[in-house]
Amino acid sequence: MLLIAKHTSIKLNADIVFQSSCACSWWQNSVIWDTSVQSWTFCLGKMISFKLLVHRLITSAVRIKHQACRNASLSKFLSQLFLMAGSRPKVSASDAPCWLSVIVWATERHAEDFLSFLASLKNQDVRGIELIVLTDAGSMRWAEAATEEAGLKGHARLLNGIGPAGEREGFGVANGIYVAFARPGSRISPHGLKLVRRALHDHPDAKLLYTDVVIVDRRDKPVTLCMKPAFDPILLDEIDYISDFAIYRRSSLASNILDAEATLPISSHDLLKCYLQEIDGRTVFHLPYPAISNREDTLVLRRDVDTPRDTAPGGQWPPVTIIIPSKNALHHIDRTL
Repeated sequence: MLLIAKHTSIKLNADIVFQSSCACSWWQNSVIWDTSVQSWTFCLGKMISFKLLVHRLITSAVRIKHQACRNASLSKFLSQLFLMAGSRPKVSASDAPCWLSVIVWATERHAEDFLSFLASLKNQDVRGIELIVLTDAGSMRWAEAATEEAGLKGHARLLNGIGPAGEREGFGVANGIYVAFARPGSRISPHGLKLVRRALHDHPDAKLLYTDVVIVDRRDKPVTLCMKPAFDPILLDEIDYISDFAIYRRSSLASNILDAEATLPISSHDLLKCYLQEIDGRTVFHLPYPAISNREDTLVLRRDVDTPRDTAPGGQWPPVTIIIPSKNALHHIDRTL
């Protein structure tokens, strides 16, 4: 026990009890001699015991080990999946010179992301792809040089404009039967466009196609596979799980939406919901293949990642599943939990 009057106990989540005193404001950033155990207790801001520190280190080490094993299993699974996709036959060349227009933003500030996207597009063994690059005046020459160096200059068009106006201008000059919007930091997975082409060929009535997504870290190592649910207009009203690299039929999008919704970005969730109200739900298709990968959002901060958690019993489903449609809103998650 610390030799301080008026002791009160503070119990933390880790079930470790600290002794503090309401009469000792001078404790902050100080060192106190504990005569009962003859050890030093450091009080820097908040009192953190050596036991809690060791507990956190062990928990973090276990979590890192489990995360590494899970990532290794995911990488192995994706490798097998990409291998199977490579064995699928390609669609024979059609008469249409361009079946897909891909619109992407590019600035010199995010050069690495754009170069990775160009490399992934170049590795697609599919013809009939048009690339429309939206950039600003300061990055125009750089984007043109990067596109030419990647060997895609003959298949790319560069436009000076970023934002909703730039998206609409890019959509206006697109020549593809279908059009897709790729966000910065995205890259196309191996054989992704080949399977997209096959799906659109097998379902010529499709007016909207969406795929699964792989989330990778800054080293491009997969950390999560986002397997999207089937099309559900009620769920989609709250959670946007489609607009990321959604593939629209250009004629349907132009005739139904662009004139009426001139203030909305084409790639926004609001415009997607407007578009879905104008088309038949039977023309919306889900391709259960991760045709695109995105880098994890470093702006979404995780809190209490080292807090011990119980593993769910194997072979048993939980009685209740709670889905919180919230991003970057920790107060909402805390209130719900």
